[in-house]
Amino acid sequence: MGVSQFATMFLLCFTLVADFPVLQIPQKSGPTVSDNLPTADDLFDRSMQASGGREGWLKLTSLHIKGEVEIASSGISGAMDIYSQAPSKVSECLKFESGVFFCRAYDGTVAWQDDSQSGLKDLQGKDLEEMKRDADFYSAINEKKKYSSTRTTGESDFNGGRVFVVEAIRTDGKKFELYFSKESGLETGSKEFGGPDTQTKTLYYDNYKSIAIADVKLPTKIRSITDTADIRFTVEEIEPNPQIPDATFRMPAKSARDTAVPSPR
Repeated sequence: MGVSQFATMFLLCFTLVADFPVLQIPQKSGPTVSDNLPTADDLFDRSMQASGGREGWLKLTSLHIKGEVEIASSGISGAMDIYSQAPSKVSECLKFESGVFFCRAYDGTVAWQDDSQSGLKDLQGKDLEEMKRDADFYSAINEKKKYSSTRTTGESDFNGGRVFVVEAIRTDGKKFELYFSKESGLETGSKEFGGPDTQTKTLYYDNYKSIAIADVKLPTKIRSITDTADIRFTVEEIEPNPQIPDATFRMPAKSARDTAVPSPR
């Protein structure tokens, strides 16, 4: 589970926060072009090495991540629970104290979503393709394969440090900017540009920590900013190579909202 795959967890919140108040945040300065910029491939490779390298990542076959999600503009908080397993299985859930929940998973063949508002459904079309792409356990190794076009456009200030800016077009046509720390080589954030029906999303990655066994590094604080939402995720526990039952990823027969135990009258 590389940084980009880990960050897909944050997409789960957007349907829950569309009407929350806007928070103003400092904007990064525009990129400046300088001589002898590293190529985008060089930056992808350096980031992969800085986060643990190919050998480090291949020591991992599964992960269990637990933490907290906070919707800063409303004061609402909840728990996040992520299971992932090589090569391409993932289960992600957000649960809030109010009883609101949002989960999705991919078992290598079938992708599904379950939430407290719409219930259980299988994912098709673009949603299925997104889950297939995001379920890549070794995305840190395979990151640059997701893009049909990449180029380094310059240097900039972002997330409290100096970064190289890479303009990238994903294979589905979506445009991104990726920000790589000039000092550490680690990816410190990204921007996914929106369109007529979608908002631009900026992600900030902080507080990288090493995972036992493999010395692989993942960010433990991530912030997601859109025009209408400020969402913050804090990782509290990372368990490397747990044994995960196949049922964790398999689509259930019923929605969790329909299997809840009714309260006594």
